[in-house]
Amino acid sequence: MRSSAIVTAVFTAICAIGIPVVAEDAPAEARAFRRIPIPEREHGYGEMVSAVLRTKAELDTLLKRIREERGWNDRKGFEAAIAKADVDFDKEVLVFLQHTEGSGSVRVTLEKPTLRNSVLTCRITREVPEIGTDDMAHYGFALAVSKSDVTAVELNVQGREAIRLPITGK
Repeated sequence: MRSSAIVTAVFTAICAIGIPVVAEDAPAEARAFRRIPIPEREHGYGEMVSAVLRTKAELDTLLKRIREERGWNDRKGFEAAIAKADVDFDKEVLVFLQHTEGSGSVRVTLEKPTLRNSVLTCRITREVPEIGTDDMAHYGFALAVSKSDVTAVELNVQGREAIRLPITGK
């Protein structure tokens, strides 16, 4: 009886401080990815493309490049979210998904990714209003993706051809 009270207390403490706990025997989908909370709408994403960053060196190259670019409205927010994510490149890759809309009035949402046959499918839905604006809007989403559970990421944008990004290789 006493040991169950200790287990309950430890579990409650872990939940209270917000440490993400994913058991080794958790379903593959639960281990497959972590969403990184980068700013979703950002002018700077207009210079980027959807990509898989497989090494810390590739990430460092990207960060160096964007520090030299003009036109970002929240570069620090992007950099802070990526740093806080602390991607473990031995076990994970960093996947950046970029999407551009010809009108800033289109509402863009990344749905919860799904895992099937080791392919992580990411769907972007678009809500197009009757009357739109004439400004472009650039969106970005970042995921830390497990190398052992995922072989490819597929980006499906409503009304457009899917993009497939392999996790290993180029």
